[in-house]
Formats: sequence, C-alpha cells, structure tokens
Amino acid sequence: MLIAKLSFLILDVVFKLLPDSITLWKEHWKTTAYQIVYQHGGRWDFDRSELLYDNAERYGAYGDAQGYLSPGMKQRTLTLSRSETGSYGYVLVQLITRSGGVPSLASSRVLCVPPAQGDPQLDILPGGSFCPGAGEELSMVVTHRYPCELTVTVQDMEGKTVRRLASRAPSRPEQLSPPGSSYSWNGRNSRGETAPAGQYRIQVKAYIGDTVYEALSEPFELIGGDG
Repeated sequence: MLIAKLSFLILDVVFKLLPDSITLWKEHWKTTAYQIVYQHGGRWDFDRSELLYDNAERYGAYGDAQGYLSPGMKQRTLTLSRSETGSYGYVLVQLITRSGGVPSLASSRVLCVPPAQGDPQLDILPGGSFCPGAGEELSMVVTHRYPCELTVTVQDMEGKTVRRLASRAPSRPEQLSPPGSSYSWNGRNSRGETAPAGQYRIQVKAYIGDTVYEALSEPFELIGGDG
C-alpha cells in the first residue's frame, strides 16, 4: 500500500514538512501555491496531484486574491498528517509561483514517509574489491522494503567506524529493483586519509517508528597502492 491521501495545515512561522523538513524562501512573487504529488507504482502521479494555495495574505492589499503575496521574504509551515496509520511512500512537494499568468517552478523537495511500523528487510549488496589508488570507488546498494531513514557506516573488522556515509538520511525513490538506496565509498576515512589496505564491512541501520533495524555486509577488500 502506498501513501494515503494527506491532510494539510498551514501555519505562518516556518515552512516545515513532516516527517522531513524544508524551508522555502519567497521574494517578490505574487501568486504562490504548493503542488503535492504522490507516487504510485514507481511513478509520480501528476494527474492526481493537489494544489494548495498560500492564503496567508489572501485578504490584503490585493483584496480577496487567492494565493497572492506581497513582496518580501516569507516562511510557512506545512504539516502532513497520515490519514491511515499504515500509509507510507514518497511525496513530491513543489513550490509553484505565477506572475503575469505564467506559472514557474521555484523549488521542489521529495519527502520520505516511512510506515509507523514494519521490518524493512534490510540487505546490503556491496561491490567486490576496489583500489582507491587506481581511482576506484566501492559502490553498494542497500535494499529496503519501505521508505525509511538510513545510517550507513564503513567499519573495520573490529567494528570500529572508519567513515560514515549517511546519518539518518531519508531514502529516496531510485527506481531500483528490489527497492533500495545506492551509496559509494572512495576509500577515505573520516579524516580524509586513504584507509589502510585490508578487509572492511558496511553497517546499515534503518529507523521505522520507534524501532531500529540493523544489517551488516559480508567483508570486502580495499587494495592498497595503485592496484
């Protein structure tokens, strides 16, 4: 089941989209609206998108004018509430402005909406050996059943952190099969130095609701020198 229809609440402090967040600034624009696009079957369903006008200044200098804003910097808060506890998926939020009857895309953001609960069935598919000295990088795919936040860490064989590639970063729809997120490691540690030759592993943590799921990859080889 993909994400269900969402309800919206516009406040006038910060433009924040839950469970993710975004701040959009507007200067010298007139008609402003937020286009909400849901993903169905791996595609963005623009035909059934929603358009939400910014009416914070609807009754003002322009009279009763839907979506009209006076010149200046603006901030808004947009809260997305699930209509069903089992809903999840990805949502595309676009800031649309219109001046002189011509619409334009000012900004956009993809939101990751994890389910309230559920095992993402994590798996890690790292590449084989690689040699940073020869300009190679390690490519990997973390597969997960649901949209979720991910922490991806390179560890040595003693379990010590060598490099953190992502820290509670929301997943994005990458059209992979099975669904997943792609990452790469250039062989450098957290200090920017090339890690010693030897074996390493990838640790992944996924956060869904109050539960943390964890997976550890099979060892892979970092080859020293120029290969």
